[in-house]
Amino acid sequence: MSDTESQSWERQTINKMLEMTIKEQRAKRRWSIFFKLCVLGYIVILTMYMVSQKQELKFGMSGKPYTAVINIDGEIAADGQNSAEKLIPAIRAAFADTQAKAIMLRINSPGGSPVQVQQIYSEIEYQKTKHQNKKLYAVIEDAGASGGYWLACAAHEIYADRMSIVGSIGVILSSFGAVDAMQKLGIERRAYYAGDNKDMLDPFAPRNPKQDAMVMQNIQIAHQLFIDLVKKSRGDRLKATEDMFSGRFWLGAQVKDIGLIDDFGDPYTVARDVIKAPELVEFNTKESIFNQLSNKFSKKVHGLLNEVKLG
Repeated sequence: MSDTESQSWERQTINKMLEMTIKEQRAKRRWSIFFKLCVLGYIVILTMYMVSQKQELKFGMSGKPYTAVINIDGEIAADGQNSAEKLIPAIRAAFADTQAKAIMLRINSPGGSPVQVQQIYSEIEYQKTKHQNKKLYAVIEDAGASGGYWLACAAHEIYADRMSIVGSIGVILSSFGAVDAMQKLGIERRAYYAGDNKDMLDPFAPRNPKQDAMVMQNIQIAHQLFIDLVKKSRGDRLKATEDMFSGRFWLGAQVKDIGLIDDFGDPYTVARDVIKAPELVEFNTKESIFNQLSNKFSKKVHGLLNEVKLG
């Protein structure tokens, strides 16, 4: 190999090595940027999640007293945003806040689980006793029916729009029966249980008059508890009618005269004209998008099962 060829080969080798080194450095930089972006994205997502799960206590910037608002929007259920687990901390914080002049339950609910409703109601009653200097107002927007109205009864005063749905003081347990369909399709039911009533409400078993009577007895007991609560909370304001406790619902315009509500109003007019603290400060815990989607799916599943509801 001549000197010229040797020098050319060396230059080519050096150039290739330099080129490989540059490519390697560029690749390292790209991976470095990629990993940094991943870490940054993880930190941002984690921060957003923590903020969404954290109790948001928004204090008024003006330093003036404000109206503490607790939103009850949608079905009241153990696995949803309106569960006792989610609402009770907000209720405690709102009553304890010294800058809150009064508490407002902003209700837009058709009802839900009687257990969850009663747990929330009991906590409200306890906080009212503990903080006797603070009044509680319930404002019904689109609907305050069944369990929603049960919670409204915890308030010192109830307000609603003339077009709000109010009442529905009743209890329902819904199910279905598929016995005839199974027979037509040639499907055999196989259930193994101990206890004569263990298969109560099984949609694939024939109806049992004795069990039906048991279920109705439970529903009637729950209904009477609801009636007693309404009578006790509304007191002399209540002008009971023949169908008041039949499970029917009214428009707000129909129920002022019979005492199911005290007056007409919305969150803004009640805060401004009644409470005299027009600034509204929400005390609800914010829910992450992931949890919202999960809860929507679980509600679809629960809708296929037997549930006792105030609604």
